[in-house]
Order: sequence, then C-alpha cells, then structure tokens
Amino acid sequence: MSRSRGYATNREESEEGVASVAVAVPSASGLRLAINASAPVFRLPPRKVKTLVALLDEAAVRLADLTS
Repeated sequence: MSRSRGYATNREESEEGVASVAVAVPSASGLRLAINASAPVFRLPPRKVKTLVALLDEAAVRLADLTS
C-alpha cells in the first residue's frame, strides 16, 4: 500500500503516542533512502498527512540532488 500511494505512515505502531510519515528519496545511483517526520499523535492528525507528504516530497527531491 505504501508503494502505491507514495508514502508510509505510522500511528503508534512503533511507539505509543508517536505518529510519523515517510517518503522515499529518489535515487539514480541505486541508494535506498527515505525521509521521515515524527510528531506526537495529537500534533499529526490524519487530516495533516497529505500536507506533510507534500513538504517531505519537496525535501526528498532536494536531498536527492545532494546525493547524486
């Protein structure tokens, strides 16, 4: 599911009270990288996920430029 939608989420699956969103960093070199943002669950409600994904996607492209 994460691959098809382009991002992964975690809502208290790894740590109680913590939510996170991650996106892959594009890489032509074959490196497998991701960028993640975590926050307390109350600060990262589901309605904010798409906005955070857009910001992380932008950061991932910038990071990819640095690693190529």
